[in-house]
Amino acid sequence: MACAPPDCVFGDPTDTAVHAITHHATQTTNIVAATTSNHWLQLNNQPALLVGDSLTQGWMELGTNFDETAYLDALSARGINVLLIWSFIAIEDQVADSRIGYNAPEIWPWQKTGSTFNLNQFNDAYFTRLRSFAQAANARNIAVIITVHDGWTKTRFAGHPFNQVNGGPLTSEYQYVQLADYNTEMPATFDSAWNRRQKNQYFLERFSARLIQATGDLPNVMYEIFNEGNWYNQTDLRNFQVHFLNFFKARTARPLFINDDHVGGQDFQNEPNADVIAFHSPQWTTGSSAKTFFDVFATQFNRSPAKPVFLTETVPEYTGTSTERDALMRVMWGTLLGGGGFTLQNDTSFGFDPNAAINVDYEMLNRVGYAAAFFANLGAGVAQMTPDGAYCSTGICLVNPGQEYVIYSQSGSNFTVDLSDVPVNMIAQFLNPRTGQTRPNFVIRGGLVSQIFSKPDSQDWVLHLIVDPNTDLAPPTVVFAGINPADLGRVTLIYSEPVSAAGATQISNYTINNGITIQGISLKSDSRTVLLTTTTHAKNVTYTVSITGVYDQADIPNMISPGTQIDYTVSKQAFLPTIFLDLL
Repeated sequence: MACAPPDCVFGDPTDTAVHAITHHATQTTNIVAATTSNHWLQLNNQPALLVGDSLTQGWMELGTNFDETAYLDALSARGINVLLIWSFIAIEDQVADSRIGYNAPEIWPWQKTGSTFNLNQFNDAYFTRLRSFAQAANARNIAVIITVHDGWTKTRFAGHPFNQVNGGPLTSEYQYVQLADYNTEMPATFDSAWNRRQKNQYFLERFSARLIQATGDLPNVMYEIFNEGNWYNQTDLRNFQVHFLNFFKARTARPLFINDDHVGGQDFQNEPNADVIAFHSPQWTTGSSAKTFFDVFATQFNRSPAKPVFLTETVPEYTGTSTERDALMRVMWGTLLGGGGFTLQNDTSFGFDPNAAINVDYEMLNRVGYAAAFFANLGAGVAQMTPDGAYCSTGICLVNPGQEYVIYSQSGSNFTVDLSDVPVNMIAQFLNPRTGQTRPNFVIRGGLVSQIFSKPDSQDWVLHLIVDPNTDLAPPTVVFAGINPADLGRVTLIYSEPVSAAGATQISNYTINNGITIQGISLKSDSRTVLLTTTTHAKNVTYTVSITGVYDQADIPNMISPGTQIDYTVSKQAFLPTIFLDLL
């Protein structure tokens, strides 16, 4: 059976307000944590899929000109609950950067004189500002992921603080991941006689320790140990990341992310200190489909041991081109229904610096917010859901079989969902992922292997299905039949519950044996009592009335059991229950 609003809407079909199937989540102090033995991060002490914005180096490179308050307020107003920033990046020509377009007042973790960094001297203003930023995010229920290591040596080594030309220990960009000892930490006191590897490891460890000191006690902070790095020696890169996983875990309980798809060799699924497996792939194009990303993240979700999975950066970055919005919307929803968290690598957020050349794309932020609000509304129920494309013809489904289903449809006029696990009614609602508008709730009956849903149009839609806790599956029954001896041409029937007038007053739905003809019918105001006007009955004869096609008034009406029959006899005693009911 096909079911689509408004045809299956029960209630006011003219209601156009934005509303959603409701889960009630308890809001407490914002605490982000990696749960153990399952797939979910926690936000506000309950499992959650985090959805947000990646500012990358914008916070650090734009410095005090970046309007932190405006940025955080924009995320908070849209229900966006996570953001990602890089701890630092090498600076080259900001004027030529199409996002910035001027010499911005970047803020460094280290003291700098001219072009020379003093890696032994931290810039306290950087860490004070970073802590304040994370605290302000926490006050708005926004988690903060800080990407710790690299600074983009790949193309910016000339301006990198660790470049020997700029006061650092390195002569090549490939040396950043080369440590003196991957199994042991360096002494706490610097020795100028150390070799390059020793100095590099010392400065990296001291920076990490200072970063933890500034933010490691904040309940909304998480750390991504490294940004990509596929250009490094892969053995060194993996050893580097394990070293700093251990370094951070020894000093903070905050969740640790590993960007696993850019490291060669053995993956990090079994690495005990890697709490979250992060990806920057597959790369997207304007032709990307939600199904592609769903398949990638659903596969990762189902790996063992179970760990949260996250698309921490969409590659390439988003620069505000309108033709890219739909593709990134699909990337986002495919990732989320695949069980992965999501942050959009959003260069337009540089526009929260009013001097920047690029403008904020609020429409794209809105689309991220619609998804964030949707998944926040699922509440703790998301922990019972798994990605399983077999449940729907679109192949993009997050399901708790028999209880709750979320389906993404990118194209076409309809799709099917396997509801064979559902013995009851379900409340259904379509969400437009472009606008955030929902269609009115409608109710469907579960039980079909291929329940057809007709979409409002052939564009992208999200369907949310959840079991109706007030499902009425009981069909009406006849609890009394009788005839008043004073009127041998009127039979009274009483149903177990209110029934629909359409079926209850249809003469063809009733027959009486022994030659009785039904001439008229009426339903009393209680919607339970039916009066049949008939030809004359004989006294002391038992009659049988047969009934079919009568429905109750449930959201999805239940029909009386076919072939229902009840006997009655013309006698004063048999009619007493009707007299008593008439007096109530």
